[in-house]
Amino acid sequence: MVIAVLLALTTPAGDCKPIDPGASFDNPEPLQRAGDGLWIGGLAFTPADIGSAQAVNDTTGEQWVLDLRFTPAGRTKFIEAQRCGVGHPMEISVDRVVVSRPVLNEKIAGDQARVSANWQNRAEVEAMARRITGS
Repeated sequence: MVIAVLLALTTPAGDCKPIDPGASFDNPEPLQRAGDGLWIGGLAFTPADIGSAQAVNDTTGEQWVLDLRFTPAGRTKFIEAQRCGVGHPMEISVDRVVVSRPVLNEKIAGDQARVSANWQNRAEVEAMARRITGS
């Protein structure tokens, strides 16, 4: 009973929505809570949560991805951001603009995440990495 109460207090209402198969993911409006800076799964991440953020070329060599490494506090927050579970989106936004809406196939337990959004411009991803880390 205590666990249910804690979950109810820590899970923002409306953030855990099932995927509508017919929904467009081109909509730049956030589905989950978002604000200035980096937001993942409806939770705000500060530069103190991010150990590093950098633009890297994906495995095909055709597009750029954002490679994030979390600090211990950021890793804990990243695990909480996955609270909606497998089969739900874990929306990623920067400054209130949706960057990616991956649907979790499985929970991610490590201290690193790779965000892909079909970026073809390295400078755009590098600017986002600087914004996220505050540098």
